[in-house]
Amino acid sequence: MFYFCCLAPLLLYMDFV
Repeated sequence: MFYFCCLAPLLLYMDFV
């Protein structure tokens, strides 16, 4: 759960960049 909370915004960030 913790990893998902951290990775979700990270994936969104990578998608924007």
